Amino acid sequence: MPRHLVAVLCGVLLALCLPRLGLCPLAWVALSPLLLEISRCSLRQAFARGWLAGFAFHGVAFYWIYSTCRFAQIPVPVALLAWAALAAFQGLLWGVIGLFGRYAAEALPERFKPWGWAVAWTALAVVAERWTARLPGDLLAYTQWRHLTLIQMGSVFGPHGLGFLIVLVNAALARVWVESEGGRRPAPVTGPTLACAAGLMLVAFSYGTWSLAARALPGETARIEIL
Repeated sequence: MPRHLVAVLCGVLLALCLPRLGLCPLAWVALSPLLLEISRCSLRQAFARGWLAGFAFHGVAFYWIYSTCRFAQIPVPVALLAWAALAAFQGLLWGVIGLFGRYAAEALPERFKPWGWAVAWTALAVVAERWTARLPGDLLAYTQWRHLTLIQMGSVFGPHGLGFLIVLVNAALARVWVESEGGRRPAPVTGPTLACAAGLMLVAFSYGTWSLAARALPGETARIEIL
């Protein structure tokens, strides 16, 4: 598969975790091929592949931009341009993440690379969400919207805590792939990282279970959609 197509596919798969399809488990593996490809390319290519993944993600996630424009009777070419322009602009952050991750995270010793990717992605997501003029529609925590128990950790760490964990798992899986190529057994440095990530997920689920159990039982419920 062409490497640029891999980046596009990763962005699309991650977007499928959002409503309404909500294929939430994909988020824990969808980024690993992208991180694997970025680790093997130049800085310029890292930015390009990150941007392509971001463009694909936002193109799928923000499909409603086109529908909204058409509802307002905006011509089809203009609606398509607005949709594509927003996706392209939003994808710039992913390009910067790819560039910074390739430069910083991949320069770390092997055992620290997954952690470096998690820190790099989370730090840039925090900066972009709070201090840039863009829609924060790509916070990775949104991909787990179905799992109420898991997302309760947001009350402690905010949405970026869960995003950190998602990137950590994906980066660790990417290193497993690298270490397993050519029939080699994975090096012992990745196993502890995956074990630590699994432990953090267990802690998050445990806290979420306790947090939800401590709340009063709900009464009657109603479905609400916000437009």
